[in-house]
Amino acid sequence: MIKYLSHVQQLSTKFKSFEVVRIPRTGNTKADVLSKLAASGYTTLGNICMEFLQKSSIERKAAGVMQVGHESCWMDEIIDYLHSGKLPEVKKEARKVMQRAARFSLDGENLYKRSYTLPYLKCLRPSDATYALQETHDEAVIPVDVGTPSPRVTNFNKQLNGDGLRANLDLLEEAREES
Repeated sequence: MIKYLSHVQQLSTKFKSFEVVRIPRTGNTKADVLSKLAASGYTTLGNICMEFLQKSSIERKAAGVMQVGHESCWMDEIIDYLHSGKLPEVKKEARKVMQRAARFSLDGENLYKRSYTLPYLKCLRPSDATYALQETHDEAVIPVDVGTPSPRVTNFNKQLNGDGLRANLDLLEEAREES
């Protein structure tokens, strides 16, 4: 634990501030289960796959922090205008931005499309939108176990089904004639 403490103290100099919070044992049940699972020696357990590190995370060389920016998209001009009043230099483009910006609202860093009857819609960058769509559709698909057939399938009789269809068609013809 001394190695971890010195590593944390070394990293703490790179932040403006940080806080250490003690989590009570009752709020740490997931970590307890994971540590017991790791100590058990199993390499797989159901859907849980585990990887055992050859070296502790302190001994491994860290990759370092990579600065990540956001990709530019159509929202940037509107956000700049709503945040600081900055407009493109071309008069025609500036007018377009002002007209489009009237339909949007800025809350902190988040851009929302206004609507009279619907709630505000949060605007997403292309990568965030792709992620949201994948998460929505991945979670929305419910796998069905097809192993046991339904009673309708098991009790199907081709002859009886054909007879029932013919009887219904005859009744339909009689109803047409009567009307």
